[in-house]
Amino acid sequence: MTKIRKSKLRKIIRNKWVVRTAIVLVGLFVIFGIFILGYQFGVNRERTKGPSTTTVTDTSVRTSAVGSVEKVSDSSIEVRPRSGEVKKFVIDGSTEVTGTDGKKTDQSAIEKDARVIVSGKAGSDGTVVAQRIRLI
Repeated sequence: MTKIRKSKLRKIIRNKWVVRTAIVLVGLFVIFGIFILGYQFGVNRERTKGPSTTTVTDTSVRTSAVGSVEKVSDSSIEVRPRSGEVKKFVIDGSTEVTGTDGKKTDQSAIEKDARVIVSGKAGSDGTVVAQRIRLI
């Protein structure tokens, strides 16, 4: 009886398809086990980590607009994006203005109907101070 079983086992081992399938299945089980262990380690690590202690000191919100200039003055610029809602930005001494070539230029280069990208920060009072204005 044992001789018959041994000979059947040898025939199965000689069959390359069976061996390859067994190796693939074992490999998949190992990979799945590693994934589960890694997931559990990550979950446990997050549980023991506790709440985040990061504090945010900058409460201003960044905003930007891409569109055409509706109105420009020494102290403000109004931009109409494709959405149609005009956005007003305050221009101060720290506002950087760059031309279409990417080089710094002065505020006088901004004209009505020019295409611009304006980015800035909204203050607590609702005004948005332009940090950068780029002609496109």
